[in-house]
Amino acid sequence: MFEEFRHAIDHRHEIAKEWKERTGKPVMGYLCCVFPEEVLFACGVLPVRIVGDEGTTPHVDGHITPYGCTFCRKCVDLAAQGVYDYLDAVFVSNTCDLVSNLDYWWNELAPREELKIAGVPVRSYVNFFNYPQRITGPNALSYTMNEIRKIQQVAERYTRSFISDEDLKRALEVYDEHNRLMRELHEIRKQSPPPLSGYEAWMVEFAAHFLPKDEHNRLLRNLLEALKDRTDGPEPGIRLYLSASATDQVTSKLIDRIESYGGVVVSEDISVHSSYYWSDYSLDRPPLEAIARFSLSVPCPRSTTADPYQDMRYEHIKRTLTDYDVRGLVFYILMQCECRASEVPYLREKIESELKIPVLFLDSDYFDVDSHKTRTRVEAFLEMLR
Repeated sequence: MFEEFRHAIDHRHEIAKEWKERTGKPVMGYLCCVFPEEVLFACGVLPVRIVGDEGTTPHVDGHITPYGCTFCRKCVDLAAQGVYDYLDAVFVSNTCDLVSNLDYWWNELAPREELKIAGVPVRSYVNFFNYPQRITGPNALSYTMNEIRKIQQVAERYTRSFISDEDLKRALEVYDEHNRLMRELHEIRKQSPPPLSGYEAWMVEFAAHFLPKDEHNRLLRNLLEALKDRTDGPEPGIRLYLSASATDQVTSKLIDRIESYGGVVVSEDISVHSSYYWSDYSLDRPPLEAIARFSLSVPCPRSTTADPYQDMRYEHIKRTLTDYDVRGLVFYILMQCECRASEVPYLREKIESELKIPVLFLDSDYFDVDSHKTRTRVEAFLEMLR
């Protein structure tokens, strides 16, 4: 039932290369959940999320500060190894201190000759998406739209085409269906027991970062139909909510570990998973404006660590755990993730005092998510909830 999603995760690089060879169209990589990948899809480009993997980081050691986020370091290390050589362009966002500097390190450690006319670059390999520091106010929308236009121009130059409003509208229809289907999948996890585990739900959404969204929608529709008759679903467990830093195929081991000890993750707040599909597109507005409004609505911790934005994060968490019969909430923070770490004291106090839900705070290095310390604390938390 989940084999195709697992295959997309395990073979994401091979899938992208095969798609590129078959279609003759570009593949472009991006970081962060606020990036408007809809624009790339509208131009016939395959957008793929840049993530890390197991192993050490020898290529960035001595370049990027060793106390910087290991997830970010690993992404650049893979580029330096040549793993991401199939990407025609890369988009870096200013969504945290280290990510906002990855354009420099990517160019330094994985350089590529750029197309120039009369010595002037006309098509950049590494591009910067300058997301606004303030996501509200009179100028936030127009500023974001201008930044998205720059992304559109990069895609147009690579594909030698022009993205019309009709192209953008067709892309929005596909992405709007994806968000609707993902919310439908999330909704059925309110059942007791849910028809799929938290790890299975993670696989479904994570795979969407490496497949064309219309192809992923087809798989998702089939899955929703199959789940209606599923008889081998997960065993009942202690229902948990997970709010976590970048949760890819490495750090998702935490979800698997929680569920192996008798918990079941029924809802999440994860930037590489469920953070972005809760909003609707303003399809009655011009498509570029609809994309900008959607990007600004994503409850990214990077934009919500100071008043009045903290309540945006709290309201998002409250909304996504309401009616899920959650018994406990787990915060999992990568040690160097200042965006997530800075909001935890505020959110924890609100959740414990207003929602009366016990909270477990975990932090670890990217490669150390399955440590003995983490396993012991998870076991103790679940035992307390029992």
